[in-house]
Amino acid sequence: MNKKILAGITTLILAMVCSLGGQVTPFKKEEDKIQKARTLVSEWVKTRQIISKEENDWREKKSAIVYMNDLLKNEIDALDVQIEESEAEASQADIKRVQLEDEETALRSAARVVDGVVVDYENKIQAIAKTLPDPLKNKLEPLLDQIPENPKKTRLSAGERMAIVIGTLNEIDKFNNSLTVISELREMPDGVTTSEVKTIYIGLAQAYYVDSKAKVAGIGVPSEKGWVWEENTDLAASISRSIAIYENIIKPAEFIDLPVSIK
Repeated sequence: MNKKILAGITTLILAMVCSLGGQVTPFKKEEDKIQKARTLVSEWVKTRQIISKEENDWREKKSAIVYMNDLLKNEIDALDVQIEESEAEASQADIKRVQLEDEETALRSAARVVDGVVVDYENKIQAIAKTLPDPLKNKLEPLLDQIPENPKKTRLSAGERMAIVIGTLNEIDKFNNSLTVISELREMPDGVTTSEVKTIYIGLAQAYYVDSKAKVAGIGVPSEKGWVWEENTDLAASISRSIAIYENIIKPAEFIDLPVSIK
């Protein structure tokens, strides 16, 4: 009996073991699937994170690249403008160079012309100087002294010498086109005494002088050897009054008859 019971229990246990043994394998498979699923999900999440990070990194790099591209484009545009300006400046420089070369050619041509005529003008100026009144001659003395005695041995350029000629002619023209009153010492007719007089020059055509007491007077006219003076005391009052009107001592101005020598 006991043996039968023991045999039955053993059979039951074996049956249960067999029964349990048949059920362990499916549970194990499900657990493996779940574990695999978890592993796949984890890998997928990691992959998505990597992809997301790469996308973020790319966006940042793309933004930097776009910025650098814009910056370089602006620099290229600025360089293009500079190149255009440089080309324009170069073109202007070429034009200016041509103009300067033309001016230099013209100046050289003018210099040759000046070289050919300046000596003639200097000779004429020196001849004219002899006919000028002393006040004007004294004023021109610094210019006249610069005219070279020997044109071939002067250090002055043709341009400088012509400037002296033009300056002298300008002063002569200014004197000739105006009235000039000058106080000066004049030799009296006796050839011994001198007297201070006022002389009014009517340009380079005529002059009249009178002393302060309106007792000594005369007329001056130019000649090839200088000015010639002739005493005429009868004109003293008229000349004195003319000078007073010129100096605004007598107002209003009036007409005064004075003799004029026309040559």
